[in-house]
Amino acid sequence: MDLFDGVPSVDTLRILQDITSEDLQKITKSQGLSRERAELLVEVIKHKRKVEFYLGVDIQRYALKILHSDLYADLALGNHIYSTSELYDYDPPKNGQNAIKHGLSFREVVSYSSQFGTLLVPCPDNNNGARCVIFSDLDAGVNGENLELPISGMSGEIYTISVAQQSSGKFRFISSRMLSQNSYKEIMGRAFKNIYQDDPGAKDAFVKRCIEIVEQHLFK
Repeated sequence: MDLFDGVPSVDTLRILQDITSEDLQKITKSQGLSRERAELLVEVIKHKRKVEFYLGVDIQRYALKILHSDLYADLALGNHIYSTSELYDYDPPKNGQNAIKHGLSFREVVSYSSQFGTLLVPCPDNNNGARCVIFSDLDAGVNGENLELPISGMSGEIYTISVAQQSSGKFRFISSRMLSQNSYKEIMGRAFKNIYQDDPGAKDAFVKRCIEIVEQHLFK
């Protein structure tokens, strides 16, 4: 894989420099972002907020996919050098979305964890293969200094919940977000909205098992 595989061309990225207030409203509404996080997205796109190069690429691809979906499809951009490893992989625009919306890139979830993958609950899904939920620690650093785009409350040791697919010995990230001790049940509800949609009983049992694991191993 070439170092710059999966990176939009300079000409393509110029399109994003002309982002309008209407575009910002579209992003905010369609993505469920706060005004602050939508403005952060624009700052990254316009290079007013400095981030690691490939995270910036992922955020640019995320914005392109939202605002110019036909163009994005025509580009047929694949993975890049940092979107796959022996342990995990991810869709670059989804990583950009996660960093903007939840303050965590998928690489950060793995890199700053001492136990990623050890607290795992299988969750079979007929549409997307074998899914799982992963609970983990994360060293966010003082005031979130280890993270590129932290949200409020990300400081010191925090905990995360990730939904992933398991395939070929890897985790393919779908989403990751911080777990709060005060609202972890509500956070799980949002994270699990697409799990066991046709089987409420199975979903209740699954959520109960996840709560037990969190209360036993994380929030003791």
